[in-house]
Amino acid sequence: MTSLVVVLGLSIAAAIGAPTVARVVLSLAIAWALVELALRTKLAPRVQSLARDHRAALVLLAIVPTLVLARRADVIAEGEGLFELGPRLEDRLRLASAIQIAPPLVTSDRPQSFFVRAEGARAVRVSFESAEPIEATSLGHGVFRVELDPRAAGLTDRAPGTITATLDVDAAHHARTLAFESPLAHPRRPQVSPDGRVCAPSEETDTLFLGAPTSLTPHDVGDGPVACAHVSSDVIAVAQRYEPSLAFFDAAAQPLGLLETGDGAVAMDASTDLLAIARAGAARELVLVRLSSDETAEGIAIEGTPLRAAIDRIPLEGIAIDVALAGGDAVVTTRSPARIEVRAIDRAAPRDRSRELVMPASALAVSPDGAHIVIATTAFDPEARDNLGNHFVEDQLVWLDRETLAPLRVDATARRTDRQDHAGDADRGIGPSALAFDAEGRLFVAFTGSSELAVFDDHAPTRWLDLSDRMFGPSGVAIVGQRVIVTSAIDGGALVIDARTLAILEGQALAPSNDTLLREHPEQLRIRLGERSFWEATRAGASCASCHPGGSSDGEAHNIGGRVLAPTLDVRGLAGTAPYLRDGSYPHLGDLHDVAMLEYRGYRAPIGDRRAMLDAYLSAQPLPSSHAPRDVVREQSGLDAFFRAGCDRCHAPPAFTTLARYPLHTVFPDHPGEPALSLDVPALRNLREQAPYLFDGRAGTLGDVIDRENEANRHGDTRGLTDAQRADLVFFLETL
Repeated sequence: MTSLVVVLGLSIAAAIGAPTVARVVLSLAIAWALVELALRTKLAPRVQSLARDHRAALVLLAIVPTLVLARRADVIAEGEGLFELGPRLEDRLRLASAIQIAPPLVTSDRPQSFFVRAEGARAVRVSFESAEPIEATSLGHGVFRVELDPRAAGLTDRAPGTITATLDVDAAHHARTLAFESPLAHPRRPQVSPDGRVCAPSEETDTLFLGAPTSLTPHDVGDGPVACAHVSSDVIAVAQRYEPSLAFFDAAAQPLGLLETGDGAVAMDASTDLLAIARAGAARELVLVRLSSDETAEGIAIEGTPLRAAIDRIPLEGIAIDVALAGGDAVVTTRSPARIEVRAIDRAAPRDRSRELVMPASALAVSPDGAHIVIATTAFDPEARDNLGNHFVEDQLVWLDRETLAPLRVDATARRTDRQDHAGDADRGIGPSALAFDAEGRLFVAFTGSSELAVFDDHAPTRWLDLSDRMFGPSGVAIVGQRVIVTSAIDGGALVIDARTLAILEGQALAPSNDTLLREHPEQLRIRLGERSFWEATRAGASCASCHPGGSSDGEAHNIGGRVLAPTLDVRGLAGTAPYLRDGSYPHLGDLHDVAMLEYRGYRAPIGDRRAMLDAYLSAQPLPSSHAPRDVVREQSGLDAFFRAGCDRCHAPPAFTTLARYPLHTVFPDHPGEPALSLDVPALRNLREQAPYLFDGRAGTLGDVIDRENEANRHGDTRGLTDAQRADLVFFLETL
């Protein structure tokens, strides 16, 4: 009788198109009821005979509805959330242990903060394999913070793979296995001296490449070099992200001296006697360093060099992206808010001006005569109005008058060619990442997304050079005489190109080749190819990096899916926090591949399993270091307020998320959003640089999140906190 019930139930389920497990079960229940009803009528003998004597026939009859349901298995699995069940359970089980540490990733290239949850513990020490134990700082409520410097711990030369973290909690030892990543060289921002010497920093490997354009050699420098400049014939300055000093080296990369300017450097430009350093993180500012070789000049003596330096600091509202010097001005581009700012270097007679942008500038250059500024961006509007197009991205170069910041010319670079195979497809001029003028005023542009170099000339048609046979993703460009130096952070290579003919003269590998990685470190090859997929242009003329530059957020709103105007999420440091996206609909980080396939018509070049490669790349991206000032007393007070308000119920340490989802109206009952929308509980790490906040970006600050945008008091009981407690809560959240 059971076989008859199953056949009938499957047939009913297949006939009504059951998209959920519940409906399949309901169909079986209906079949059971029908069979039971038949057994109580005159049909009972026939039903019993069918079930007893024709079992083989029933099995054959079951094949058709079973095949129909099998074809709908993906629909059923998606409806039931089964696709995300595996990764979510794995991450939840890891965070459910009594003694936990997060994030589950150690990387060799930067200082990192980990949190340990050990309720009731008095003291915690953490050892990363053979490194010396690190005393954790107790913040209360069983939460401890651990600061790891891989350089001091001797982890910079370790091979990628896994690493064991031993947690000494009071007198007990607990071993936890974490992923370990060791990034490859990523040469960026090449700079050329007047006599033709090149420097190019690699932040990920703490390396400075120096030498002639065709023979660059690596040298170990400070922690996180982001930019270099030749300040004299034999002195090179290097700005660093993770050390508070501007470092000076001689032509052979021997250290000369340090000048304390603050950590968090992101960009630098230089003239004959001036350095302009843009800082992000805790201190958003422009640092101007005036150099002099006159021993009697005012300023700080830089030990080990014949230089003296005077420092001026100019606050910035947004997060700096790039900086360029232009005559008596320093030009800075920022995100959150997207803006271009011109700051007068002569502070005695300042004439500062700024312009709002729709989307932040991805690259910046100033013409040789200083009259024009050129920015690369994904959207431009003279009125800086929000673009309501679904995931709208249109790469373009904008020429601005330096004095007025009025737009003079706008060139959309995403070009359609005869290779397009669908209306709207693009395969040229995508992802402009570096701009450089030569002495004649020609603008050279490196396009990471389409692997091209273009030359814009007011006196001749634009010329294009396809670099894809020699290099993927050019991301840096510099001019020396009639030679162009192009570097790729993704491939780890450099090319020398004739500026007149655009002929490739010579190339150099600054990181292991794909073939070498395939033989020796296949996981690093997967990460490299995942990084390529992240930056590579889709057929629609956009890439993941168009909105998530370097894995971060452009800080602006996009009309995602044509449904809601929402700010872009930062995708760094998300490993071990499945599911993903605001509604938690993606079980794996690699499912970002679906956006490219469904929204942007996929890619042109086949590269194996892109989904797995994207997952490998994104899983290897660590959280950015916060550069936040430490005040343990305020952090303890802020964490206490965090627990008082019940924030830990959804954002539980150490990952600061429970990996749960909640219907929108249970958290924000007064919000007019979609009634069926569920929100993923995000991890709260790296909040300082992720404004605007909340799923629709309506909160400009963290203070707005816990106060103005929590009128119903369901997003934590923040109404029960005093003003001082709310201030300390915001302080604590910004340190995460």
